[in-house]
Amino acid sequence: MKILSGRTKKKNPNVVPDTVSVSTVISCHARSKTRRGAERGEEMLTEAVEEYHLRGNARVKPDSIMFGCAIAGWTSISGIESEQANKITTALPAERAEMLLRKMDDAQLVPVAQTFNIILDCWAKSEVEGATERALKLMREMSNYGVAPDECSYNSVL
Repeated sequence: MKILSGRTKKKNPNVVPDTVSVSTVISCHARSKTRRGAERGEEMLTEAVEEYHLRGNARVKPDSIMFGCAIAGWTSISGIESEQANKITTALPAERAEMLLRKMDDAQLVPVAQTFNIILDCWAKSEVEGATERALKLMREMSNYGVAPDECSYNSVL
């Protein structure tokens, strides 16, 4: 993987990225609470998906945790930064998080309530017009995935 393997000057042939290491690095990017960190996490997820599906590398098979880490990156962006960034870009952090949820479905991974709650929280923190309606719509869609809203789901929408 370019993103993981290209970061050090000396390459150790005994160190090979796997699902856990990729998820860990995505999580680190998410915890930076910056738009760039969320973008890097999403790039790494995309690369892992390609590595698995196109090259058959089962060591980096994306799972729910990997997707959850990337989704969390979009929800942890501060309101000020996302407002400033959205004057330039088209997708809101919550929309990007929802797009990753759809990719998760495409990868035939079943999201859990926590995955939805992360995105619902992102919509709740969003101050854009229509955010409440988008959160309610997403909460209604949970049943399509066989997931019931829980206490956190309802608290996020309130």
